[in-house]
Amino acid sequence: SNIDLLEDLLAQTPDSLAGWCDENQVDATRAYILSKQAVIYWHQRAVTSHIGNLRFVTISPSAVSTGILDDFVKAFGPMVAANLARVGRSGTPEEVARVMAFCLSPDASWINGVDVVTDGGMGAMAMMAERNGDKAG
Repeated sequence: SNIDLLEDLLAQTPDSLAGWCDENQVDATRAYILSKQAVIYWHQRAVTSHIGNLRFVTISPSAVSTGILDDFVKAFGPMVAANLARVGRSGTPEEVARVMAFCLSPDASWINGVDVVTDGGMGAMAMMAERNGDKAG
């Protein structure tokens, strides 16, 4: 679990962050992953302070057809390429927006403190592929 690391990351100031990243060997790819985890953790932690007043929901899309998709595939290499091949396509911004719209609607009023993974099943497929010995998983 990264909870201690995330707590430490969230305690950093703008002036201390670069040193913290050096000390913890955080390269660009790891920074992306940790920043997503930190946002999710921060929201889940905030739920306990705001019960009944606010809802906290994060959305975690996977590969989405935007201008940065090629860079995303390059940064994460064979893993993302394999996931895209399994699903057959990337997601669209509109698909992610519809999930966001639902989470903001009264129909989602009981959803709080969760991360909604919008990846077309990529995460599940990758987990099963890894479990079955596919290292590109």
